[in-house]
Parts: sequence; C-alpha cells; structure tokens
Amino acid sequence: GLSAAVPASMDALHTDTSDGLIGLLTETIRAGDVVTVKGSLGSRMAPVVEALLGLDAGNGDDRRQPCAVGGQG
Repeated sequence: GLSAAVPASMDALHTDTSDGLIGLLTETIRAGDVVTVKGSLGSRMAPVVEALLGLDAGNGDDRRQPCAVGGQG
C-alpha cells in the first residue's frame, strides 16, 4: 500500500473511518506539516478537511488543537 511507498521521513496514516482519521490527524499534526487528503464525498473526507481547516496554532506550543467538528465515519 501507500504507506510502504512513503519515504521514511514521511508518515502515512490510514483508518477505517473518516472520524478515526480526524482523531489521528489532530493528535499528530504540527505547525508546518503538509497534509494531502484524497477521497470522495462518499468516503466522508469533507469532515476531515473541515477539521484540518479548523485547527488553531495559537496555544503556545507547536501542537495544534482541533475545534469541534461534526461528522460521521
């Protein structure tokens, strides 16, 4: 799969639901990270993008905190 093809200097994440991906991303993403989201509306990637757009970097460290986002997996 893709994660085997990604260079060791990069991370690839996979979950069975978009809600699970939101949790993984918001726990691991840091200021300056580049994130690509690929998927259809049917795979519920819109909530993932909304969560990423809602991140706030103004909390004093370089870990971003998510805002509340609704959505189903």
